[in-house]
Amino acid sequence: MGSSRGGRNTKIHALSDPFCRPVAFHLTGGQIADIRGAEPLAQLSQNVPMFIADKAYDCARLRENLKRQKTKVVIPNKSRG
Repeated sequence: MGSSRGGRNTKIHALSDPFCRPVAFHLTGGQIADIRGAEPLAQLSQNVPMFIADKAYDCARLRENLKRQKTKVVIPNKSRG
């Protein structure tokens, strides 16, 4: 459990199969950046055909690692203004 602006908080990062059944979980504290929760799951996704995530997971290194594993990446780009 971590803490953030709203108080104590825990984030659950999950990897699921094509039928939305959970395969793996990774917990981080609320103050930890989302991308740090994605990296352990990406290592477990070697046999996963597609990695879908929200823009909090937009990171060049993550994208490159997944493409190297031949995993299709579906992550919207962060707006950089």
